[in-house]
Amino acid sequence: PDSLSGGNYLITAYTPQMAASNAEFLFRQKIFIHGTRSRTELPSPSTLKMEFFPEAGNFVEGKNNTIAFRISDGKGSSISKKGKLFDDMGNEITHFESYHDGLGYVELTPVKGRKYMAVIDSSHFELPAAIEKGILFSLVPHPQGNYFEIDQNNGEEAIRASFIIGQMQHQPVFRIELSQGKEELQGVINTLSLPSGIMQVTVFNKQGFPL
Repeated sequence: PDSLSGGNYLITAYTPQMAASNAEFLFRQKIFIHGTRSRTELPSPSTLKMEFFPEAGNFVEGKNNTIAFRISDGKGSSISKKGKLFDDMGNEITHFESYHDGLGYVELTPVKGRKYMAVIDSSHFELPAAIEKGILFSLVPHPQGNYFEIDQNNGEEAIRASFIIGQMQHQPVFRIELSQGKEELQGVINTLSLPSGIMQVTVFNKQGFPL
């Protein structure tokens, strides 16, 4: 509108799919607008950056999610910070603190229709949008390798866990068939006989689609 105050503005553009993924993919452009009113300089965007990584790759409503985060400065260097987590009603949910190289995690059970943001000093960072249906998948250390847990909405077959495949250097090293009809699944992945290295573990549905 022609009543807009002159000054610097930051435009952010994204699709819903982009908003639910890594914030690095969002388009941002700073522009100057000559308005009819006196020029008003808006504060420059914060150089603080906070990235979110849901443990299972999904952020699911009604489930207790573990979300890792990384805090960095404008140059990409990790920094240690404390902050708080709020919902879009202004309610404080919990507090958090990075514990190593700007890394940390929070646990959150998102409520349907609510959005969440992290606040550090005067900077605000929106968490990924929670999805209505999905699975949570976690791995924790175990004497024989890794203990896994799957928490799912045992409804539609398309989003129901059927089997797990582990691979190293693009080669399958194990496959575990999962019990059906349960919302919570647990088990142990024996890795004692496997060589050292990085293993990628993926949960699939009955049709072989990665969840």
